[in-house]
Amino acid sequence: MTDIEGPRTEHNHIESIDAVHRFLSDRGYCSVSLSRTAVGHLQTLGTINGRNASLLIDTGASATIVDKESAERLELTTAPTSGSARGYAECGLSETAVYSTSLDELALETVRLLGVDAKVLDLSSVNGQLEGAGADRIDGILGADLLEEYGAIIEYAERKLYIRDSART
Repeated sequence: MTDIEGPRTEHNHIESIDAVHRFLSDRGYCSVSLSRTAVGHLQTLGTINGRNASLLIDTGASATIVDKESAERLELTTAPTSGSARGYAECGLSETAVYSTSLDELALETVRLLGVDAKVLDLSSVNGQLEGAGADRIDGILGADLLEEYGAIIEYAERKLYIRDSART
């Protein structure tokens, strides 16, 4: 059992966060700032192939997803798949066609992820729910596939996503 010396202070907290940041930096991780949407989801701003994108972080989503409307705006090449949006029924996506795409570059602040495979789904029902609750629309979702592939670590207290940069490995 670890002895705790006195109450947690702001100084101790900052030292601990700095130590975590140094530890992860030394192992090739970069930090990305996160914010909370009006409904409490974690999100980040980034770019897909050089164009701005708002992205939710969803550890429960099995795949990384780009909204169909956003895919058109971003001029992504898509291909139909034989898959369905099963598993997304709670978001109103059970009857949605699924497409695939490859993102040449997904940039999150200083992090560059190259050749990212993603699904393309019509997220209009998700965006409608977000807007109805006072949150902004999203262009996509960073799912468990990407988070696992790049060894992502979410640091909730400071709202940071630590992730390895494929352009630096």
